[in-house]
Amino acid sequence: MTERISLYSQHPRAKLIFTGGHGNNLISNAEVTAKVALSLGVPETAIITLSTPRDTQEEAFEVEKSLASNFFYW
Repeated sequence: MTERISLYSQHPRAKLIFTGGHGNNLISNAEVTAKVALSLGVPETAIITLSTPRDTQEEAFEVEKSLASNFFYW
């Protein structure tokens, strides 16, 4: 997480993608890490949360779709 925040601070127009399902929890891993990023000063507009994929293959597919539909700045 600290590396993500460090990179984001160097590229403040970038987006951060958080992935991770719910498992047996009420809140997904993606939502937990997104909340941490928010608490560390990353604006909500810079965060993309993907919490519906159930496995790594689905995560990769959803990230690919997200990259295709969002313009990312460096």
